[in-house]
Amino acid sequence: MTVEKYSNRSIWIHWLSAILMLVMIPTGLAMSETEATSIRLLWYKIHFITGILVFILAVFHVYVYFKDERPTAVNTGNDLQNKCVAILHRLLTIFIIVLTITGVASVCTTQIWTAIINNDYKLLSVLYDSVFVTMHHIQGLIFIILIMLHIVGIFLHRAKIDPTILQRMGLKL
Repeated sequence: MTVEKYSNRSIWIHWLSAILMLVMIPTGLAMSETEATSIRLLWYKIHFITGILVFILAVFHVYVYFKDERPTAVNTGNDLQNKCVAILHRLLTIFIIVLTITGVASVCTTQIWTAIINNDYKLLSVLYDSVFVTMHHIQGLIFIILIMLHIVGIFLHRAKIDPTILQRMGLKL
């Protein structure tokens, strides 16, 4: 039996992750542009908590991916594009997991965790004093590009091929 949309669990994971990323991305960017003040410490706290939540959702997403039925893969009419869509979806999940690893490594190899626990922004060191912080920042920028490709791809697919594509993810636009 072919299903027309993703499971309710998949839909909830997707949209909850998207909302959390709408918090994570600006806080991550703000952290890199803010001096070591109480505001930057607040950005770290928010970013850290939302990052852990997104990671948990990503792990659950992998479980649900294999457990729940899902609709057939999107057909763009082009085999190369179809492969790119599949790769992009996998990369998004992989990047969430890798970003969590480098994010936790960043916190553990700098004074960030101590600053958070002690609520003392003065313990925040220079932003790029760890290779993990630099890696996390670069991966974050690549992740933003992947998200933008995902969103643009959806709207192009919707406009050119299938106006009902968003219904697969529970939207009736």
